[in-house]
Amino acid sequence: MLNSAVHGENFDQILPESSILQNRTPEQERQLRQLSDALGNVLAAIKAGEWERFAELVENTAPTMDAVQSAATLGNLDSAKHRLKIEAILTMLELATQGCLDRKEQISPLIDALNAATARTEKT
Repeated sequence: MLNSAVHGENFDQILPESSILQNRTPEQERQLRQLSDALGNVLAAIKAGEWERFAELVENTAPTMDAVQSAATLGNLDSAKHRLKIEAILTMLELATQGCLDRKEQISPLIDALNAATARTEKT
């Protein structure tokens, strides 16, 4: 009773904001490996032109990326070994970004042509 008076009625509940819950994979090595593997799949989809699959892969990669970012923010990835893996992951992200930019350049003329055709159709 004393605890509930001091801490409120829900003093013994774990809040969803808990940093422990946010970092669902406690092993940083595993998080980095999962992210690296996921980005490898994203890069393979980009290279193969599998853009439908790309969107799904990116969505599935987001939680792992968030976990790694949280671990980095907390200073859990400060060792030289982790730094090298993070640099490799950053390189993969740069390659994925460039692949997306290249794709955007490829499809921009098609989108512009479609927009122009749609505009002409709507005028008639």
